[in-house]
Amino acid sequence: HLQEAYELRMQGITLPILIHGPLIYSDNVLEYIVEHEIEIEISDQVLVMKLQHVSERMNKTARIHLSIDTGMGRTGALPQDIPQILEEILQSKNLKLKGVMTHFAVADETKQEDVQFTHSQIELFRSIKKLVLKKFSHEILFHTSNSAGAISYVEGLCDMVRPGIASYGYPGVQNKLNLEPVMELTSRIALIKEF
Repeated sequence: HLQEAYELRMQGITLPILIHGPLIYSDNVLEYIVEHEIEIEISDQVLVMKLQHVSERMNKTARIHLSIDTGMGRTGALPQDIPQILEEILQSKNLKLKGVMTHFAVADETKQEDVQFTHSQIELFRSIKKLVLKKFSHEILFHTSNSAGAISYVEGLCDMVRPGIASYGYPGVQNKLNLEPVMELTSRIALIKEF
């Protein structure tokens, strides 16, 4: 998130940083993101236009990852909106498409309908990838998988994965990698109420 990106930049980290997830971006926040070459997830045309306006005013390039909702129902542009958003990005002199991403909704489930749903997400993302590659000539990262997707759906892998809980040794439902937890969280009850 933005605070983490800020802390990394303040420590001199110059590698690409992607803010993953939706935020409400004020012009000041967008200016900071553009100024410090932080990449952000884009899910709608409004943010594309707002970011274009800010980066044009600053005479700089904003780096974006287009998020596609292939069935998670959380962040990401709907597939039918992708052609228009891609056109907006193509027409912009100040936006650079660095990546295209999606998230698998039920990759950690083993029921047949969930497996089929994940395969349908993979196929939809592949079709969008073809569309993007037809329109853009520069190198673009395509990234799809959460932990379960990276472990169980090799055919869905692209240029990069975003393992989450597996990074901490928690495998979820399947443990094909024999992962072991590297940490634990403990807490104490602060309040109990009966309603």
